[in-house]
Amino acid sequence: MRLTLRTLLAWMDGVLPAEDQRQLGEKVDESLVARKLVERIGGCVGNPHLSAPRIEGKGLAVDPDSVAEYLDNTLAPDRLEAFETICLESDMHLAEVAACHAILAEVAKHPEVLPPLDAPRRRRLLEAMQHRVAAHPEVLAGNRPDPRGAGPHRTEAPQPTSAPIPPRDRQPGPAAKAPIGTPEPAPGKRTPWGAWALAGSALALLTVLAALLAQSAGLFRTPALPKADLARIDPRPPVEPEPPAGIDAGAKAGGEGAAPADIKPPAEEREADGMAAIAGGDQRPRRGLADLLEQADADQGALSPDDALAASAAPERPDGSLIDPAAGPPEDENAGAAMAAPAEIAAAGPRKVRAGEALAIAGGVRPRRQPPAAAADAGAPAMNDGGLEAVAGAVGLEGDGGAAAESLGFVAADGLLLRRVAEGERSWWVPIGVGTPLRPGEDLIVPPGMHPELNIAGVSVRVLPRSRITLEADADGTPRIGVIEGRIVARAAKADTRLGIVAGGIAGTVTGGLDGAVMAETALAWKPGLGDTSVPTIADVIAVGRAVRWAPGNDVAPVELPARGGLHWESTGPEAVALLPSGRVPPWAIGGERIEPLEHNAVESFATRLAALPAGSDPAAGLEEVILAMAIDRRVENRAFAAILLALEERYDVAVEMLCAEEPGRRLEGRQWLALEAATIPRALARGPESAARLRKAWEDRGPAGRVELLMAMARGPDDADLASGADATLVEALGSPELVVRRYALKDLVDIVDPSVFDRARFRPEAPDEARRDGVAWWRSLQGKGGIRRNR
Repeated sequence: MRLTLRTLLAWMDGVLPAEDQRQLGEKVDESLVARKLVERIGGCVGNPHLSAPRIEGKGLAVDPDSVAEYLDNTLAPDRLEAFETICLESDMHLAEVAACHAILAEVAKHPEVLPPLDAPRRRRLLEAMQHRVAAHPEVLAGNRPDPRGAGPHRTEAPQPTSAPIPPRDRQPGPAAKAPIGTPEPAPGKRTPWGAWALAGSALALLTVLAALLAQSAGLFRTPALPKADLARIDPRPPVEPEPPAGIDAGAKAGGEGAAPADIKPPAEEREADGMAAIAGGDQRPRRGLADLLEQADADQGALSPDDALAASAAPERPDGSLIDPAAGPPEDENAGAAMAAPAEIAAAGPRKVRAGEALAIAGGVRPRRQPPAAAADAGAPAMNDGGLEAVAGAVGLEGDGGAAAESLGFVAADGLLLRRVAEGERSWWVPIGVGTPLRPGEDLIVPPGMHPELNIAGVSVRVLPRSRITLEADADGTPRIGVIEGRIVARAAKADTRLGIVAGGIAGTVTGGLDGAVMAETALAWKPGLGDTSVPTIADVIAVGRAVRWAPGNDVAPVELPARGGLHWESTGPEAVALLPSGRVPPWAIGGERIEPLEHNAVESFATRLAALPAGSDPAAGLEEVILAMAIDRRVENRAFAAILLALEERYDVAVEMLCAEEPGRRLEGRQWLALEAATIPRALARGPESAARLRKAWEDRGPAGRVELLMAMARGPDDADLASGADATLVEALGSPELVVRRYALKDLVDIVDPSVFDRARFRPEAPDEARRDGVAWWRSLQGKGGIRRNR
């Protein structure tokens, strides 16, 4: 039997004789094109977003009769090739043909599903067929097709006629309908009053809508009065608004139009100034850290990070020039009042962030401790013995101790981080943002969707989402970054800048070439089927743009890492650190990770909620409040963000609750469920026994009753020994479980083990009703009976 599209569909639907089915199956296995076409058919038929041809379409491609004649093997041979070409090039037409063939095959296998075609229904069917235009006009006209391309000709069955009915028994029937297009005679009745009432209501509604539109466009708005008229109405003389706090009131004394010192602005103007100070802070031009960093970008090496941080912390004069800390405060009689004003304004209400700029909030979060009133305008003190302590207090730095000289850098830009704070045996996480100083001993986590940039002793370090890093300092002062999980990209302006890196079993110092960037990654090599064995860890350190000089330490000679090459380590051989030749740099090392739009919305919501916390609130309590509020939000992306962030902190209750949800409005779709499971559960199992124990406790508290052991086993995935001892049968039986999470995990494990085609994957849908799942369970059970549920090595 030849392998054509029609025979392939017959083979897929199982309507061929046994011998033909076997022969065609062998041909499909031998043909790569046929196998790909089978997968494509399965994907097209199961794609809910694919449109369908129009019912009233005309022509070979869109006429439904073309599909019918093709499936009935009556399509003319000269049109057959063109029709199959259209099907092979268009997913819409291919899905139409495959779906229709599957329905006909199902009816052929089970004819009892359709009632028998009696004489009245057959007569109505023939009458309806007379009003349809066939794909072959010559068939409708009763002509035999052209002999050169004629297919099997079917003789039209004569329409049955009933015996004549006597006049006395004949019932009055409906009047014959006029042909289509014939105008009907106008009725004799006049238009009822109801129609006039509806027309009047519509006219009134249009009038109201037009008035609302005009009002919104400002046509009815009262024009603003000129300032002269306002001055004539208000007995008070016009005054200028009070200058922003921190600017000398006498600076404009010599200019024209300066307001007298004893005149206060109106209350509404003072209120507006206060809100401007809350939203945007001091609006005067400042030559602080941002300007100095721009100058450093233009002239590399002209300014060190320590100088930049000191310059940003030093107070300024009203004209923007820096004040020497050793010279003391400026000699200005109004300085005390000018410096105290911002503290009063800042307490007027919570800080607000404009829409779309939640990731650009200064300082990241509200401070835990209020800065001194005198420091609110002048900035933090200079970087002397206690200067960094004041900066830390102003931005909410947690923990005690540490001199200013121990600072490694600060959070430079783009996003928030979570800092681990320990007190005795207790530890918790607090958010930190842009401008926060960083010290040795830091333990930091990057929330999902954020790419914060750290400035570590002049090295720009980009930390990717869902990463956990530590910061230390060597005896010689060289900063060292430990990549516990995740990815970083480090770059410096000077080639000879030193940076220590620890990633898995790779430990050393970059002593040259850091201006070309270096990436480091540590990942848990989790895969299903590992069972209770320890999860391997892999680590890489790769030079991105140019060759890098690497000093391993321990009196080992430095090595040259080629551009796009580096070091590789696996925990299965702890002593073996392999050299990687030049190859391909991961895309994330150059452009970062791509953030989906929904994830970006969740990140914006998280940052905005943190920024809206009341002043003086505890950062840890505020963070917990924001995360738990997002965990019960109606938007699924916010709930998923909270679940993943808590999983990074090794708290899995929210993730397990989302995975087990079945009620409408809370249940995840298939792709959402797989994405959340992949982002939380494998990491929980791979981090070690303590993390796995926390996950087990979450299943006990939030999962279905009595299913803890089964869910833990399916989350790990069975290995070959488990499959040989009956785990395959357990997975197939779990497909019929009443719990949705059990069915989803069972299908996930079976797909991971067998790796079936797209068509076979679509046979079973865990969310489908019981009747729709039976055929899929039967297919997997037959595969299990044949011993086909085994891993392909």
